[in-house]
Amino acid sequence: MTTIGFILAAALLIGVPVMIDGLMDSGLDQTTKLLVGLPITAVGVVGVVLVVVGFSRGGRIARENKARREALVEEKTQVEAELRDLRARRDGLRSRQWQPRPSVPLIAVNF
Repeated sequence: MTTIGFILAAALLIGVPVMIDGLMDSGLDQTTKLLVGLPITAVGVVGVVLVVVGFSRGGRIARENKARREALVEEKTQVEAELRDLRARRDGLRSRQWQPRPSVPLIAVNF
């Protein structure tokens, strides 16, 4: 939107001087120059409006994207901390599990 606005806004550089020249002229030239300059100036004004709206909307969208990105980073940090905690618990349980060791039997039962 902003790019198209910049392209269309350049029409003001042509339309405004033609309209000013038409206002200073008289007769048939005045009408012709105003009829040519008015649409070109209108296109330029539309371009300026597109530039203003594009910048204001683009800024708002950028702020929304930044807030969403920060929320995702915060969520990622929390999930990583939870994963580290779960891994630490799992490793702690492994070390406390009973592990059979080779030994000599103390009692022998014979039937």
